[in-house]
Amino acid sequence: MTEQINHPTHYQGAAKATRHILETLCVPTELLDGECIDAIEYVNAGFHTGNAIKYLWRCGQKGDVIQDLEKAVWYLERWAQISLGKSSAIVRDVRKAANLINQLIQQQREVNRLKAIEHFNQLKPGQR
Repeated sequence: MTEQINHPTHYQGAAKATRHILETLCVPTELLDGECIDAIEYVNAGFHTGNAIKYLWRCGQKGDVIQDLEKAVWYLERWAQISLGKSSAIVRDVRKAANLINQLIQQQREVNRLKAIEHFNQLKPGQR
């Protein structure tokens, strides 16, 4: 039980599909196979960015892929809104990450749609 509290498996190694986005948020490549908390502390992320990193890190490992991605976008967009007037480079990077996540959401929705069609096609006529 203590391992699941101190070192949960869904925070061990970043999700493969989101690594390029995490790098956009300044997470070094060498940290992507470690624990999420180490990456958050390394980039000295605040609440919003830290939560976005968390959801990108565990994407699909704990809950629904699309929901994790949408939560990450929500935190990044909220941070960008309250950060207007601060470093434009940081806001630009955050918006770039949010755009990349939105692309992943669309890809995942298409994957889900194709899986549903495949499942439907495998059903016998009386089961449809």
